[in-house]
Amino acid sequence: MVTKNRIFYIIHQLHKRYSLPFSILKLSSLMFSNKLTGLSSSRSYLKKIFPDNGGSSYGNNLLKIQYDLQIVVAAYNCEQTIKTCLCSILNQKTKYRVITKVIDDGSTDNTGEIIDHIAEKANGRLNIIHQTNKGFSGARNTGIKVINGKFLMFVDADDTLADGAIESLLDNAYKYNGDIVEGGYNILVNNDVRSTFKHSFSKKVNTFNTLYGYPWGKLYRSYLFKNVVFPKEYWFEDTVAMYRIWPNAKHVVTVKNVVYNYYKNPHGITATYRGKAKSLDTLWVTQKLLNECNNINMQTYNFTLSQIVMNTQRLSYLSDKVNKANFVISRYWVEHYFSGYETNDKKYLMIEYILKSGTYKDFLNYVYGRL
Repeated sequence: MVTKNRIFYIIHQLHKRYSLPFSILKLSSLMFSNKLTGLSSSRSYLKKIFPDNGGSSYGNNLLKIQYDLQIVVAAYNCEQTIKTCLCSILNQKTKYRVITKVIDDGSTDNTGEIIDHIAEKANGRLNIIHQTNKGFSGARNTGIKVINGKFLMFVDADDTLADGAIESLLDNAYKYNGDIVEGGYNILVNNDVRSTFKHSFSKKVNTFNTLYGYPWGKLYRSYLFKNVVFPKEYWFEDTVAMYRIWPNAKHVVTVKNVVYNYYKNPHGITATYRGKAKSLDTLWVTQKLLNECNNINMQTYNFTLSQIVMNTQRLSYLSDKVNKANFVISRYWVEHYFSGYETNDKKYLMIEYILKSGTYKDFLNYVYGRL
């Protein structure tokens, strides 16, 4: 239930920003939450379109520390990029002990032969694992089943580390006792830098307001992954970090350096998910992680509000009926997992109100920028 004082605050903020009346601001509808209906039928309908077949984020990884850093590279049919990727790691100038685990996830091209050849000349710095195909999450999970570094890093097989990345991240991790240390990154298209994202230096940041939502471009203290794996069979499995990793990090550091080069892949999930039934994974993986999150708090609440918007944007290419079901399920999350919570961040006030008291039309208007 949204309190009366809070409603008046929202009205004030909306009029201050827009100086326009909206149907959503009718006082008669603002004073009471809409009754949540249709949850069971919404879930059943979506599962008929694409069922939730994903795995758990619970794991039991072995920490057997021998190095400062373990890098995990999941490799599948990446014969055009894997050599550049691994060379960017092996050519890092660093005083630290580093081991890189490369998981050949059942490649059907020459990826396996290429990484074996590179490993022969790597003086034991590469640990190659060949396995039958288990998918991206399954490959990463193989790489963290035994963790040999005090810190852990993920590098995608079509990306590269920037020069000095390891030294910068580890220097700051040790100096400031960082549990997560993140740097900036470049976005490249056909080897041309199109965008650069950089942090200012900080030895203590607000994790959810600062970090980029990718597993790469940062290192993690390994204990954070002791009982965590990437949920298998899902798209958007990287969401695991925000529910199972970030809430447990006590010290988060950002550095100014660009540490990662992200190459846009026209055939990757980000570029090709639109309109596909499997994009419902964005909903299912969020549901799974809410169930398995062991640290529900204000930060995870605010993140969930933003994640609901992201989910809806991803599902916007599917039918209106799918999006109505998404709205019902999203409202349930707010009511069930975060009962009694009221956001402390002004930018989430509107989506919070809509999920508690608004209509489906209001929801779409907000998500698509019409409010």
